[in-house]
Amino acid sequence: MIATKSKHHQKIVASFAAALVVLLMVLGMSTVHAVESTMAPPATIVSSTKSLQVIHEDQQPQLNGFVAPSVSPFVDVSTTQLFYKEMAWLASQGISTGWVEGNGARTYRPLTPVNRDAMAAFMYRLSGSPEFVAPSVSPFVDVSTTQLFYKEMAWLASQGISTGWVEGNGARTYRPLTPVNRDAMAAFMYRLDPKL
Repeated sequence: MIATKSKHHQKIVASFAAALVVLLMVLGMSTVHAVESTMAPPATIVSSTKSLQVIHEDQQPQLNGFVAPSVSPFVDVSTTQLFYKEMAWLASQGISTGWVEGNGARTYRPLTPVNRDAMAAFMYRLSGSPEFVAPSVSPFVDVSTTQLFYKEMAWLASQGISTGWVEGNGARTYRPLTPVNRDAMAAFMYRLDPKL
């Protein structure tokens, strides 16, 4: 599928693949079975998920152009840490900006699960932060229009990428503070791909 798309699409898919690898590792959805010390990530990662392994290998040529900084953008991520390059890339692209702590230091919290609201922000930014005016009424009863990442969650809904849940009373919910599950992430990626 990648070979038939434009160079721009290949770059976006490759970028998304790198972001996905980091996201899946943070969520514990993929495990590292082997790391070959003579090779630099991402080629060194052998995933337990064959489809992720293929995506990751496709990412290799595009990510090679990114040179991770010698000083980590996050105080809690070492430059020698597994997936440092990918986390630094996310920061450099503005896809994941982390947290600013009380002392002003920026952290990434690499082992913290990604909630559905933050995942919406990652996907929106990865898509190039397209022009979008969020509706004045939330598409989800559990997401207020003043909530952090409201615009991004509303964008996912408007694009049909995330439909949320229909509750027993007919109300549609998004569950923004719930960690994103592997099955839902697959659905989001599948729905996002044709839009890139």
